[in-house]
Amino acid sequence: MRLALGFLLWWISAWLLHVYVLMPKKSMPGSMFPVCVWDGARPISVFLAEREKAGIPQRLCTEAVDYHEADRPYRLRLEEVAPATFHLQVWNDSMGDPFESAYQVASTNPEHIIPLWQRRGANMARALSFFYAFVPSIVLYKLLFYLRARRLNKKQQADTP
Repeated sequence: MRLALGFLLWWISAWLLHVYVLMPKKSMPGSMFPVCVWDGARPISVFLAEREKAGIPQRLCTEAVDYHEADRPYRLRLEEVAPATFHLQVWNDSMGDPFESAYQVASTNPEHIIPLWQRRGANMARALSFFYAFVPSIVLYKLLFYLRARRLNKKQQADTP
């Protein structure tokens, strides 16, 4: 029971740290904002500024895609979170965090893409939150058992005449 309570307090502390303290904020899009385009039969991420500068017509990914290559750690996941609004995650190495971005396709002819936000480091923040949650969870655990022992002690003193 005590071990389960300790793990529960650790998990709750880690979740609270992750959500309210360590989660990277969604930043405003910069010049390195990725969008998903088709390169033949393979989806790739291309920076929006490079795509506009090159002037090469590449077809935008307009449906959900989960793609990874077997011989390299490249992975791309595109989800449609609202009509014409996409959440893109791109992994360029196996151990790294994905580079996340969200954009809205306002029109397809002519193409007009509205960058919404971008973020990096969400997985690392999640892992660090479990590491940093040790101290708060131990403090909560000790406090909880101190209050429980104090309550039982008062109850025993009240029961004795």
